[in-house]
Amino acid sequence: MWLELVLVALALLVMGQGVMLWQVRAEMKRLRVLCEASAQTDVPTSMLVAVLSRVQRTLEAKPIAPVQERSRVREVAAVSSSYDVARRLVSEGAGADQLVEHCGLSRGEAELLRSLHAAREGMGAART
Repeated sequence: MWLELVLVALALLVMGQGVMLWQVRAEMKRLRVLCEASAQTDVPTSMLVAVLSRVQRTLEAKPIAPVQERSRVREVAAVSSSYDVARRLVSEGAGADQLVEHCGLSRGEAELLRSLHAAREGMGAART
């Protein structure tokens, strides 16, 4: 009688471990999918870092006079607002041609913004 109870208890433990193993494998699969999705978004980020470092080197190489500096600040503010408008248009579904036409972006910038938005949308969908 005791032997049978011990065997039943062991069988229940083995079944419990099987269920836990199945849950761990499902979680690993979910995490693998999330990791792959996040790895795909690193390419645009690395492109932005490369462009920003190039811009920084260019700015450091050319000293700006105080009067020119004020006009540069105005230009940066104008560019910043055009990027804000471009981000809003992309979120509303605007194409690269529309971004080039309405925001004064280059073709590459417009496509980069669209790619970043699509990647961000994909990550948001993966979280839900």
